[in-house]
Amino acid sequence: MSTGKIQDLPYSSKRPIRSALDKTKISQTTWLSSTGFTGDEQAYKDHGGPHKAVCGFSKHNYALYQDDLPTLPTHAMFGENLTFDYLDESDVYFGNQYRLGEALI
Repeated sequence: MSTGKIQDLPYSSKRPIRSALDKTKISQTTWLSSTGFTGDEQAYKDHGGPHKAVCGFSKHNYALYQDDLPTLPTHAMFGENLTFDYLDESDVYFGNQYRLGEALI
């Protein structure tokens, strides 16, 4: 699991990008509500809230981008909260539900 705080990121030479894309890996128990994980922020209203509270990405796909984007982190590369080792887009369908501790996502 990973969470992030809103900050100015230096990914553009024109201006800083205000985002919570830069996530920190967490290992402690964390509350997940309908608006997201405790400690996770979103800089834009359309990036969070009910039905948009958690972002997941398959670690399997990291290799597709690491040659072009070698300076990105090894976890939460795309700002995801959950990085899956054994789950990718071929296994996930609209309407699927998964249990994460006591939460049903």
